[in-house]
Amino acid sequence: MIDATCEPRRLPRLLAPGSALALVAAVTGVSQAHAQASSSDQISDYVTPGMLNRTTINTIAYLDDLVEEGASQRLLDAMPTLLDRSGTITNAALARLTPEPYAQATQIGTDDALLLTQATRGAALAPYGDDAGLFTFGQALGQWHTLRGYAPAGSANAVGQTYGTIGGLGFADHGWVVGAFGGNLTNRQHVVVRGAQTRVESLITGIHSRYASKQGFGFSAALVFDGGRARTHRWLPDDRQVWSRYKLNSMTSDLSAFYAADVGHDWTLIPRVGLTYVRTTRGALNEDGHSVFALDVARERHVAGFADGALSFARSERPNEAWHPYVTLGARYQLQGQRVRAVGAFDEGDLDLIGIGASRAELVGTASAGIGYRPSDATEIFAGAAAQTGRDDHQESITAGVRARF
Repeated sequence: MIDATCEPRRLPRLLAPGSALALVAAVTGVSQAHAQASSSDQISDYVTPGMLNRTTINTIAYLDDLVEEGASQRLLDAMPTLLDRSGTITNAALARLTPEPYAQATQIGTDDALLLTQATRGAALAPYGDDAGLFTFGQALGQWHTLRGYAPAGSANAVGQTYGTIGGLGFADHGWVVGAFGGNLTNRQHVVVRGAQTRVESLITGIHSRYASKQGFGFSAALVFDGGRARTHRWLPDDRQVWSRYKLNSMTSDLSAFYAADVGHDWTLIPRVGLTYVRTTRGALNEDGHSVFALDVARERHVAGFADGALSFARSERPNEAWHPYVTLGARYQLQGQRVRAVGAFDEGDLDLIGIGASRAELVGTASAGIGYRPSDATEIFAGAAAQTGRDDHQESITAGVRARF
């Protein structure tokens, strides 16, 4: 049995092929003599489960393969940078070698999709009753999202913020609305304790339709394209910063159905169910920065699906009152795509180095509230705020805008 309480060993200044057991000793605290006695030369064979997470185990195995296959002198010389001041290798150093920030960047596509879905279901594209004609709208959006990492998987906390604007044209006629819109979003994401930041600039285009019958039944549908250009910076254990540019594109489809029940005094109770799917594609990339630990990262396609339900209490859209407040409570369940990952490689290795990003909560509670104000029959000003909370997954968003009929 491996004794995990042994004193940790120092990593030699030089690792040569065949001496990978020194790395085992540095990581697990097992003496090289003890490791040699077990007659195996694979680092992963000596990992003490209680000391490392799945990501660092994979990273150790990856480094082991590089050393055993005859790593370059440049890579061998860089190995001691994985040590801390006490001379031991750490989870933190190993974690910074992985493509985790690129896995986490995939969640940006999903964040944008859910934010834009809120907008397409909102007041900007609501019907005008029996009135017909063209209208235009514009609104500003903001969002903050915190995902807590999962230590056994080796993922770190991620904090993101989004802001931007959308605007467009629509046509309304007897409960029907069809429209097209465009805009831009800016995302900033920080992967806490990994020294990694990602910024994404996106151009948004979409189409939307909605119908509300006189009997109260209705539906809405939207198709949105999010064309993003991302830039990621991250600090490595050798105190070098590397960076990359890549595409981050998403396609979102959203469908919802609702029923507006009149509860008297110009107020309605509106149950709604919806289904949202988003496909995010992160382009392949090569990091710059002149570090031996710089990565090549493979292209990845990620699909996330959500089902949601909510109950709203709102003032009816039909009466002539100027103020139209609402409040909504609900829940959203993720059908697929909770986990995100990225696969990368050092210049000398195969695409086998895996990074795991923080996962979304499977089930979150949602709440929103807002108000619309009509200073005239042709103009409406609206604003709202929304929040979601689940296990290790918290998000807040705000919006404000105006729409006007021609």
